[in-house]
Amino acid sequence: MSRFEALHTLISENPGDAELRYLLGLEHVNRGDLELALRCFDACLERNADYAYAYFHAAKALQDLGRMEDARRKVLSGVEAARRGRDARAAAELEDLAEELG
Repeated sequence: MSRFEALHTLISENPGDAELRYLLGLEHVNRGDLELALRCFDACLERNADYAYAYFHAAKALQDLGRMEDARRKVLSGVEAARRGRDARAAAELEDLAEELG
């Protein structure tokens, strides 16, 4: 069973697990399926609004899709989430991405 298939199985068994949705989003990014990745990151954030790296990877996917304004909004929301969660590393990475996006 592939990692992709395993994640789908685990999600069917644990539909409320935010981390599994995040990991599936990363798998979609690796496959080049950015729209599906965005859906997974959004599903992650619906379950855990403070999952800072979901904001980061969603913003990167939006940037790659050329949706710069959406990417900026997503990254700023991520900075707020990282600060709420007192995750200094995630906040710094999101702030760097915010600068890159302008």
